Amino acid sequence: MDEAKRGGTCTKCGGPRHSRSRVRSNGVALCRRCGLYAPRQASRVRYLTDVEAAWLGAMLEGEGNITVTYRDSGHPRVWVAITNNEVEVISTCLRLVGDGTVTFCRNSRPNQHNTWAWVLRAKRAVCVFLLQVHPYLAGKKERAEAALELLWEECDV
Repeated sequence: MDEAKRGGTCTKCGGPRHSRSRVRSNGVALCRRCGLYAPRQASRVRYLTDVEAAWLGAMLEGEGNITVTYRDSGHPRVWVAITNNEVEVISTCLRLVGDGTVTFCRNSRPNQHNTWAWVLRAKRAVCVFLLQVHPYLAGKKERAEAALELLWEECDV
């Protein structure tokens, strides 16, 4: 079979790349064999100043949550979310951290406000974020420690 039809060649080992193999976000095409061992991308979470980390820690304490669920395979999935009625607050979270997703949550109940949510889902990003705001947490400190313990081996920070 022609290599063009199969997806070209792997940029790491030079072997044939199958059409279903991964293309990383930086445009590097890897075959299945090399894709399994490719180095992970660095987290896009910024290194925060003490003031920024304290503000985000306070937002996480008051308006946020740390959620831990388990997949069918038994692997943990951890994410951090902060919700608020003001889009400026949520956009500040996104700007300070540098990673995550902002979504609009329409409320169908009368007399309740629509909300905005900033969610951080990537394992490494969650690890880096929680490590930085951990000293400024009080009520959610144990939850953050438990989440970090679950993800520590997989994060490779």
